[in-house]
Amino acid sequence: MVLAIVREAGQIVLNDNEVLDTWSVVLNGTVEVIEPDDTIRELTRGDAFGVRLGKTDCIHHGVMRTVTEDCHFLCVPQTDYVNIMSREGEAEIPEMGEGGRVVLVYESINLDTTLNIDSNKSSNDNSSVLLKKCRLVTKGTPEKLIEHLIADLSDGDISYPEDFLLTYRTFLDSPRPIVDRLLSWHLHNPKLRTRVNRIILLWVHNHFNDFEDNHEMMKCIEKFDNMLSSDGTGKRVYTSMWIIICFIFSQ
Repeated sequence: MVLAIVREAGQIVLNDNEVLDTWSVVLNGTVEVIEPDDTIRELTRGDAFGVRLGKTDCIHHGVMRTVTEDCHFLCVPQTDYVNIMSREGEAEIPEMGEGGRVVLVYESINLDTTLNIDSNKSSNDNSSVLLKKCRLVTKGTPEKLIEHLIADLSDGDISYPEDFLLTYRTFLDSPRPIVDRLLSWHLHNPKLRTRVNRIILLWVHNHFNDFEDNHEMMKCIEKFDNMLSSDGTGKRVYTSMWIIICFIFSQ
C-alpha cells in the first residue's frame, strides 16, 4: 500500500482515458471527476476508485482533480488488490462480542517464515518451506479495531499498527478516539506503556500531518510528552526518540 498526498487544490489526479493500475480510496479531502459529457461527480473520504475485479485493462473516464487542499489517497497495486479480493471470505473467523454481535473478523493464512540464508538461491532451492499459521484482522467495529492496537501481534499480524494508522480515516470521523484510548492505556495500565509508546511514536513519525494541522491533537501530543517526562518505564529510550522526532519535524 502507498499513501499519496496532493497538497494543493485544483491539481489533476487522473486524466481522461488514463490507464488504471491501482485501487484507491480517499482518506482525506474531496476530489471531483468531470465526465466527458461535462457531468461532475464528487468523491470524498471513504469513496473508492480504480481497478475492479474481472477487468484486466481498466481505463479512467473523465478528469479527476482535487477540490480541497491536502487530499490523501491510499493506493493498492492491482495485483495485490486482485489477490486480496479473490480470497475474501475464505477462512474467515468471526469474534463475537456481547449479544452475539460480530466485533472482529480474522482471516486465517499460512505465513511463509522460511529463512533463505543464501541470497543467490531462489526460494525453490530450499529443502523445506516453513509455514506458520496466523490470523490477520480484516474488518471490525471501530472500537475493537482500536483495541486491537495493543493486542499481542507477535503471531504474524505485526504490520497491523501501520495498516491501521494508514486507513483509520475511512471509518473514523476524527483521530481523537484513538489518541484518547492510547493515552488512557498509558496512564492507567503500566504493562501496556511500552506498546502504547511505540504506537504513538510510529504515528507521529509516519503521519505527522495528523497532528500539525490539528490543535487538539497537538495538545494530546504535549500531554504525551509530559507523560514521558514523568514515566519511569523506558524513559530514556522513548524520551530520546521523541526528542529526535520533534526536532526533525520542527525543521
